Amino acid sequence: MKTFLYAGTGLIAVLLIVFLSLSKPAGNKIAEQSTAIASQTPFVPTHAPANPIATPTQTLSPRQQIVAEERQLAAEYDQAVKAEMQKGQVETSIDPNAGKEIVRFTGTSYETIAKLYDDFSQKLQTLNQRYLALYIAEVQPTPFPTRSTEKENEDYYHELLAQYPAFFRPAAQ
Repeated sequence: MKTFLYAGTGLIAVLLIVFLSLSKPAGNKIAEQSTAIASQTPFVPTHAPANPIATPTQTLSPRQQIVAEERQLAAEYDQAVKAEMQKGQVETSIDPNAGKEIVRFTGTSYETIAKLYDDFSQKLQTLNQRYLALYIAEVQPTPFPTRSTEKENEDYYHELLAQYPAFFRPAAQ
C-alpha cells in the first residue's frame, strides 16, 4: 500500500510539473530579437564614393539590399585605403616567404587607417546582424516543437487525470 502511495504522489507531482510547464505564456526571444534588429534603420553611407558600384534596377529583397550595402561599404573603404596609400605615410617591403609586397602605414596615416577600419568593422557588423536577423525571421529554424495552445494543454491535462485512477487499480488476480 505504501508503494502505491509513493507512486501516486510521484505521478501527481509529475503531472503538476508538466501542466505548469506547458501553461507558461509563450514567448520566442529569438523571433523578438530578429524583428527588433531587422526593423532598425538601414545604413546610409555618409559620402558617395568616387567610383560608385552600379546597382541593378530590379527590386531587391531586404537581404539582397544588405549585401549591396556591404559591397558599397567595402568599396568605400577600399578607395579610402588606396587614397591614403597615395598621399599618406607608407612603408613598403617584400615578404621573403611569400614574395608579396607588404604595405605599412606610419604616423598619421596609421591613425587614419585604424579609424577607417574601426568604422568599417562596426558598420559591417551592424549590417551582418541585420542580415542574420532577416535570415532567421525567414527560415525560423528551431529544433524544438512549437508550443501548444492553452486548450491543447488543458485537454492533455484532463486526459492524464482520466488515466490516473487506472494506474492505481489493483491488478486482476
